[in-house]
Amino acid sequence: MSRCSQTCARALIWIVGLIVSGCGGPSAKTITAKDVNGIPAGDATGTALSGSYLLASAAIEDCTCRVGSCAMIHAQTGTTLMVVQQDGALTVTDSNGNVSTGGVKLDDTFTCGGAAAIPSAEGQGEIYAVMDGTFQLSGGQPTAMTFQISETITGTILGMSYDCDFLGSGTARYEGP
Repeated sequence: MSRCSQTCARALIWIVGLIVSGCGGPSAKTITAKDVNGIPAGDATGTALSGSYLLASAAIEDCTCRVGSCAMIHAQTGTTLMVVQQDGALTVTDSNGNVSTGGVKLDDTFTCGGAAAIPSAEGQGEIYAVMDGTFQLSGGQPTAMTFQISETITGTILGMSYDCDFLGSGTARYEGP
């Protein structure tokens, strides 16, 4: 992998460490600050879903670029996600410290979103993402979370401009409290 590919991947990794690409299509959508701010808490209770989750699989669903190309961006696994549930409120923090907030419902479905700046050492711009998914439980204990993530990146990385929408999916395995 070239330095640019590695840097682009590092710069785009946030919320779950999932970077998605693929052929253009109708399923990728543009995510804005309006989409990621103010996602309400759900109606779940307790803290049982809190803990560390390891991104075990990631799949590329779609990518559409108005500027730039998806060709240098690849799905990544191995990222650790820290999940904090406080009743219906949910916070997900990726291994880079990027935070996503939202809510979880009684049926263990969730939605959270967040924004991150492209690191200044690598460029400038913003990344917005919304993640929708479901926690799996066995005997009342979490075992995994499956999700779909929509991301939009607008900015410059190593002198290359991007305005791209991504859609991906993944599974993160519960590792413990």
